[in-house]
Amino acid sequence: MLIREWPFDNNVNETSISINQRMVGKLILRRDTPSLFVAIGQEVNHNRIQMRLSLRQASTLMGLDSGFLCVLEQGHATGAELDQVGELLVSNGFLKLLDLD
Repeated sequence: MLIREWPFDNNVNETSISINQRMVGKLILRRDTPSLFVAIGQEVNHNRIQMRLSLRQASTLMGLDSGFLCVLEQGHATGAELDQVGELLVSNGFLKLLDLD
């Protein structure tokens, strides 16, 4: 059975409003948390743009939630989330190296 929950919930038929509501809800929960992973988010964003992919295209390619990818690119992903998706980002060319230790 495929687990369909954050950050891997990628519903290609979902509306932008629904994605934004979920993304904002996640950001509200971390509003007092410092953005520790800004550089990682910037690299993912830069590489996605170089590949000429939209957020939705990139998230569909990797099976990630579009809202999560936006949160990640803004530097607000948690260490636990990066542990979950790091290998996926590297294997798809969005991140060169991920060493959180």
